[in-house]
Amino acid sequence: MAMQAKWKSLLTRFEALPVGVKGYFHEYPSLLENYSWNVSWGYLFSRLEAAHRLALYLGVVKRHRVNADKAWDAIDAWYMTREDFDRIFKAIFEVEVPRPLAVTRKQAETVRDRNFHGKDVDDPSQLTGQQAALDYADGFHTLAEGAGGPSPFGELRGFAPGEKLSEATSYLVLKGLGFYSK
Repeated sequence: MAMQAKWKSLLTRFEALPVGVKGYFHEYPSLLENYSWNVSWGYLFSRLEAAHRLALYLGVVKRHRVNADKAWDAIDAWYMTREDFDRIFKAIFEVEVPRPLAVTRKQAETVRDRNFHGKDVDDPSQLTGQQAALDYADGFHTLAEGAGGPSPFGELRGFAPGEKLSEATSYLVLKGLGFYSK
């Protein structure tokens, strides 16, 4: 069980997040208070990776007019690595994930990886790692909105697929962006 004196600063950071980000991670405070660090890690990163996929989907549908069903099929089936995400994000939005934001994500991933691979992680590292994950979510929200979002953490108001490319042309666009191999 997480120690109360230690995780309360994470709840303070969580409460400072934008409303959409807090809503997206709405179960986090309860998990942090009632379960071990591993439970909150699993939740944070499963939600972050889902947000990454949603951001890519929103980008290809909005910016590149790809058929929405074809876009989701490709993104859902795609084996996403950390490096591939950054590369495809840049291809879709024509904006790189800023280095400071990537460093923050790496800090969180390092602690998460140690947890998920059964290695010992002390409480201060658990705390700073989850702080970095929350900071990354906040920064990614801002990045997605600034890159022509909407943010995957928001209500997606105003996101309405308009006239879209055919499925065949959508496939070619998705392939060009890197979702389909060879």
